[in-house]
Amino acid sequence: MADRERLSTPVAMTADYAYFRLRDEGYAPSDVERWAQIIGGDTAHCGDVFVYFKHEASGKGPEFGRLLMQCLDRRGAPTRSA
Repeated sequence: MADRERLSTPVAMTADYAYFRLRDEGYAPSDVERWAQIIGGDTAHCGDVFVYFKHEASGKGPEFGRLLMQCLDRRGAPTRSA
């Protein structure tokens, strides 16, 4: 699954793992919460879930990652960072 400023592919689970590329540089906290809902709900059957945020000059990716993990923790979804 890929998400960027002007294009987003549909979320379609086709394997026992999931891979998300979240490439928009302007995610608001509500956007990250929405992704947490999608990831936490649609990937319940997956053994592994990989979520990558875009690496941009301002360095927001790690902040988005921490926020996503907090949102998933609140939902009771298991998380671990690499």
